[in-house]
Amino acid sequence: SLANGAISDYMNKLAINEMSDFSYYGLDNRMAPLALSGVNVYTLRYDNPEEEAYVPADYERAGNYYNYAVFTARNPITLGYTCDNVIDEDLFEEMSPVMRQDAMLSGVLTGEASDYSPEYNFKSLDFEVTREKGIKGDGNTFVVKKKDKAITVSFAGDSDAETYIYFRNLWCDTKSDMDNIYFNTFAGERMVSSNVLSYKKPESQFYSGWHDYIVNLGSCPEGISRVEIVFPEKGKYSCDEIAVYCEPNGVLLEKISDISKRSMYDVETNLDPVSRMTNKVTGTVTADGDTNLVFTIPYDKGWSLKVDGEKAELSKMNVMYLGCKISEGVHEIELSYHTPGLFAGFLISIAGILIFVFIFSRNLRKV
Repeated sequence: SLANGAISDYMNKLAINEMSDFSYYGLDNRMAPLALSGVNVYTLRYDNPEEEAYVPADYERAGNYYNYAVFTARNPITLGYTCDNVIDEDLFEEMSPVMRQDAMLSGVLTGEASDYSPEYNFKSLDFEVTREKGIKGDGNTFVVKKKDKAITVSFAGDSDAETYIYFRNLWCDTKSDMDNIYFNTFAGERMVSSNVLSYKKPESQFYSGWHDYIVNLGSCPEGISRVEIVFPEKGKYSCDEIAVYCEPNGVLLEKISDISKRSMYDVETNLDPVSRMTNKVTGTVTADGDTNLVFTIPYDKGWSLKVDGEKAELSKMNVMYLGCKISEGVHEIELSYHTPGLFAGFLISIAGILIFVFIFSRNLRKV
């Protein structure tokens, strides 16, 4: 498989609206997942107001490169950061995706039991759904009789906040094996942005098992007031729950700033001067006590860790990231990557070549 299972699980747990579980296009521009992934440079393919509406508040414009707009993080999170608060695993499983996102900004999931009570920043909004002529059904079921028909979800969104719409257990019953659902976001009469949910069915080769989706509607100073959801194909669209949330930008920035202050420093990527590639990253971290060090690198068995020159144990934290336990003090960290099975594969290949040469030469002697 091309997919890293840990990354796919993370996308699913946080209901991140992505194209597939092996190809990622910005984590739907949600500020918290981007920060926790250590994304410190953000680019726009086209520099226009519609695309800029999705730039999270943690990024400020750094300049332009041809038609690209380049933004950098105000509160950069580097190779890793320390975190004392442990999120109880059973509690985490009971949380909604937006609760999990908020919990990760103040705690870390290690697989351990804990009595820590996570902090939640989001606000749930009341909303009203209106159906365009050509869409039937009740509640959270929408039977689309004609192509390109829409529903409108209206609400009073908070100013200066990321606004999401959430679908729990979404199913699309159409003739296609994948469906694109379009979201046009408005503040009053002004169109703010557009987004798309690319839904894959079990019969699709790109099916990931995802049925929970949070769609980022963007952010604007006056607050989002409605979203028009367009169904391009006829069919039945249904889910168990629809919810609308606002995540205050100010609170998110405070949380991310705090993590940034606990980040590693003097980070080196050790790039080869010719190939510009590396398999080793190093840095320094200061721990005020025994704590968890959460890396911004996805978990993979090919990674190995040294702390102060001594081999240390890596584990999976926050569903998809590398992590480890460290003690109080200043520590030198070294992460190295070697493709699992690469050396064994090399030996098997050499053995195969030697066997082939032996058999070939023996046959020549017989001739």
